[in-house]
Amino acid sequence: MFEEIAALSRGMGVPVQFRARVTEAEILGVFGGLFEPNLNARHPRAVGEPPIGWISVYRQHCAIPEGAMEELLTIAHEFGHAESFKRGLRGDGYLEAANKVTQGNFAALSERERCLVLSEERRAWRFGRENLAHAGFDDWSAYWQRRARALRDYLRRFEAGVP
Repeated sequence: MFEEIAALSRGMGVPVQFRARVTEAEILGVFGGLFEPNLNARHPRAVGEPPIGWISVYRQHCAIPEGAMEELLTIAHEFGHAESFKRGLRGDGYLEAANKVTQGNFAALSERERCLVLSEERRAWRFGRENLAHAGFDDWSAYWQRRARALRDYLRRFEAGVP
């Protein structure tokens, strides 16, 4: 399965990097991963051009995996964000809202920004599911549980205003 994800990475031009948790939000486990768009990238991307973005997967130690299924689902979900970015589906104001989320500043999100973030999260899970199905993934119970937990965590953070 990871071979298919690596092929997707090469095909989309989105490298995956494994990073140690350093910031407060990373240490608290707010994010398992993060898609960071290259706002200067062109679509479609020509051979040799910079990537459309990067995916970071967070671990306690960057060289030690924390669970194959968890990382696989995180990577698939982050590729979903890359696909949404590539298609221009994120909506006006999403980037500003995403920056607040990345900084753990949930209390600063307006209702509109919360809707933008939640819509993008659902879309990323949908695109991630499509990529997993194409790669032959079959543990859909794990997928649906992980998706539900992630979306529930966002709703909880929106309500509490904290990471």
